[in-house]
Amino acid sequence: MLEELELIRTPLISQLIDDPIIGGNFSALDPDRIQLNGNPEWRYSARMTWRKDAFGAGLSARYVGDYFDTSADPDLDGDGNDDFFPVDSYLRWNGYVDYRIPTQFVDMLRVRLGVNNLTDERPPILDESRGYDTGLHSVRGREFYIQIRSTL
Repeated sequence: MLEELELIRTPLISQLIDDPIIGGNFSALDPDRIQLNGNPEWRYSARMTWRKDAFGAGLSARYVGDYFDTSADPDLDGDGNDDFFPVDSYLRWNGYVDYRIPTQFVDMLRVRLGVNNLTDERPPILDESRGYDTGLHSVRGREFYIQIRSTL
């Protein structure tokens, strides 16, 4: 952890020192800041698949934990000081069912019906040009798809 920093005072450094959130505490500038600026404490993904003879199904989930955005400067509690903007957690489910058909022309023909974003989860609002974090969340709503695949 950085205890002391000796450098030439620039307008940016002056601004950081005078910032009520950082307040000259340069340990607050450490790059490993959990739950700040797109660095949630928890991220998970899981997938389950099932197969019985020609039938199959799958379910997957992707979770991104909540964090705080420091680029927005709202005064959420009305005390006159800027607060960190809370970014909600995000959970997205995808699922499919499929059927494998043996044919005389190809070894296997698979027909899959699926849904991405089963719960139609919207990305949490964020102070970014697109209104959400494109690296962590997706703006795509519920999508239905049909996939036909063959192997020779």
